[in-house]
Amino acid sequence: MFSIKRLIGRAGPEIDAEAALLPYPVHQGERGLARVRIGDQDWSPEQVSALILRADHGRKRIRRQLSVDKRAYQNRWTTQ
Repeated sequence: MFSIKRLIGRAGPEIDAEAALLPYPVHQGERGLARVRIGDQDWSPEQVSALILRADHGRKRIRRQLSVDKRAYQNRWTTQ
């Protein structure tokens, strides 16, 4: 999902103009602010952005752990 931050704080006709450029469904929700439909739930652009950041943080943590495991494996075989 890209360009989600463009929708933060947008309301009314601004949403329609942006939604025409995006491949995912965007509509007006409570108080006329942008909402994104993912599955069967509506999400605010702020919530989607937070989910993306959390997922990215998790990937970095996994990559870090994999690199530590790889070094430990290599050290084990070079010392034997």
